[in-house]
Amino acid sequence: LADGMRANGIAPPFAEMILSQMRGFADYGFPESHSVSFALIAYASSYLKCHYPAAFFAGLLNSQPMGFYSPHSLIQAARRHGVAILPVCVQKSGFECVLEPLNTGGIKEYAIRLGLRMVTGLSASSARQIPQARSRVSTWNSWNDFLSHTIIPRHDLTALAAANAFASFGLSRRSAVWIAAAAPHAAWLEDVDLHSRFPEEDASLSIQQDFVSTGTSLYAHPAGFIRGQSWCYEVPVAKIKTSQDLSELIPNQIVTVFGMILIQQRPPSAKGMMFITLEDEFGFINVALTPDAVERIGHKIHQQSFLCLTGKLQRDGSSHSVLAKDIHLPRLSKADVIPLPLHKPDHYHPPAKAAMMNQYGNKT
Repeated sequence: LADGMRANGIAPPFAEMILSQMRGFADYGFPESHSVSFALIAYASSYLKCHYPAAFFAGLLNSQPMGFYSPHSLIQAARRHGVAILPVCVQKSGFECVLEPLNTGGIKEYAIRLGLRMVTGLSASSARQIPQARSRVSTWNSWNDFLSHTIIPRHDLTALAAANAFASFGLSRRSAVWIAAAAPHAAWLEDVDLHSRFPEEDASLSIQQDFVSTGTSLYAHPAGFIRGQSWCYEVPVAKIKTSQDLSELIPNQIVTVFGMILIQQRPPSAKGMMFITLEDEFGFINVALTPDAVERIGHKIHQQSFLCLTGKLQRDGSSHSVLAKDIHLPRLSKADVIPLPLHKPDHYHPPAKAAMMNQYGNKT
């Protein structure tokens, strides 16, 4: 190679640079055996994803944690592939995510039943105990029936309640959390109301609670919900381009995109560039920022969980990205200030002081 470069008039310093890069790669590059095994894994994975998507995504969910692909991203991808996702349930969930047959009129299809391993704050011992106890009784008829066959600490009961895992008992999330907190003390309480009537959660709160308790939500994608029902940016929502829209647009035009931040990275080898992956209900939006843009708006990006950005649409084959130039920040409404009285009536005493006066007289 060196002789050939010299014969073709390539300058010796440039030729030596190429040779040194090749020597460097030879020290860590993949040998042929690795490429063959990787090709086999890639083919097998692609085959499963195409023909058995439910099994493919269930396997990935059970392999967490695994780098960039969070459970939420995998669940959203599975739903875009037509796979039904069923929530965590003490009556039906195992420790792992499992396939659950669907009644589809003779066609054998499967949904993914989310496993108890996905419940934030739930100990592994309790998550494994529940399906074992359920196998001995087949099913539980009520909350009390569940408690009589399991030994679950209060903090684990609360974690399950927060994940809405007791919905099959007819309990709302708020009622279940209330009852879970009282469960260890039920014997000493005069009445434990299993049908406490709390206000219904609105959609926004349900999504938030789902993410806190399981890292995802089956109600709606947060980006789609905000864009449709809770928009708080100066840019008109009609101007927002979704990930689905970008594949149909002509490149090099200015677009505004919105999504939830999945990945944010600034690798040392990128010469100051920043790369962000956003997600909406239709897919991913790849965003790149030049060093100048990072200097200008990077500190604002670090403060957000969702981004509304304007930039130039770029395309390379079937993939696309947005070279971001400007960020649009949410407009937050200010809280109302409730005035307090400046002067208290002469007969007013704080509760603690009033109690002391009753006990000890005015000497206090």
